[in-house]
Amino acid sequence: RSRDRSRAPLINSYRAADDRIFWLICLEGDRHWPKVLAAIDRPELADDPRYVDAVARMNHAADLIVELDAAFATRPLAHWAERFDENDVWWAPVQSIFEVIADPQAQRGFVEMTPRDGDEPFRAVATPVDFDGHEVRPGPVPALGEHTAEVVAELRRLD
Repeated sequence: RSRDRSRAPLINSYRAADDRIFWLICLEGDRHWPKVLAAIDRPELADDPRYVDAVARMNHAADLIVELDAAFATRPLAHWAERFDENDVWWAPVQSIFEVIADPQAQRGFVEMTPRDGDEPFRAVATPVDFDGHEVRPGPVPALGEHTAEVVAELRRLD
């Protein structure tokens, strides 16, 4: 489903007034809903029968996404970041590759890969995700354009 038709409006991406995109990650809808309302200064939505509980919000998700889109479009991401943090709303920014590289959390997760037999050194990002005890070993980073022909061919097959 597209983000505007998601059945989980509290686990969705939104755009702030400065065109920065972020994710709400409110995994426990009924627990997180009051916190989101406090962050956006819309306490009256708690009494709206369409949004009274997680099931109602799911059944009226498209309407709620419109409400949240309108609210988040009024202020830049820095404002929402502050409001979310003040109200314990779980969220994450969508970052450009340059922001990821500069992010201190990502920097701690970079793995310097040792070159083999004269290969150029490269860096890969290690994941913080735990796959049930399986060790994740980042592989080589593809060269610029290395898979372009394959991707274009696959897209043409799907078209």
